Amino acid sequence: MCDFNIQYQERPQGKIPTEHIDLATLKSKEHIVFSFEAVDVIGKHSKYFNLDGSCIRWASDMMKVFNEVSKMKRADISSGKLNGALRIHPHDPRKADFQPPDGVESSDFIQIRFGKSKGGVHGVFYENVFYVIWFDPQHNMYPADGYQRKRIVKPPDTCCKIRDEELTKLTNEINKIKEDNKAFEELFEELAKE
Repeated sequence: MCDFNIQYQERPQGKIPTEHIDLATLKSKEHIVFSFEAVDVIGKHSKYFNLDGSCIRWASDMMKVFNEVSKMKRADISSGKLNGALRIHPHDPRKADFQPPDGVESSDFIQIRFGKSKGGVHGVFYENVFYVIWFDPQHNMYPADGYQRKRIVKPPDTCCKIRDEELTKLTNEINKIKEDNKAFEELFEELAKE
């Protein structure tokens, strides 16, 4: 049994643009919803399971899968009514390279796999809520044969890196011009004294 202490919260009341959302499904406690309250960002395995270094396409694919899964009910998953490469299944501790986080039993730990080589997310269900614990764009939990095992996810260059490098280059050029200017001024003053 899952000893993971999760508090179920009611969905917040607010203004929701109804033209994009089926409110009947949203209010249903049968359809699957996702929570990110339990995402492990500082745990001992977080360097293997995070979104750093994943391409924007992976994040886009993840959102499409979340959208598709949120139209399902838990019973749909149990009955195997899944589309294409999408797989939702409990972990097999004999095949997994990592064990679930402390407090989570292997039998409660679930993978939602996006595709054969796309990885997925790992977490637990509580009622109709899937609590994402680990993002796995590198497919670290179940690496395919021939791939490196337990790849640390390396953060990409920041979106500002190119700008920062250009600013550093320009600052260095400005400083060099100031030094040259000062040297020319001193030379000019010496020539003016003669």
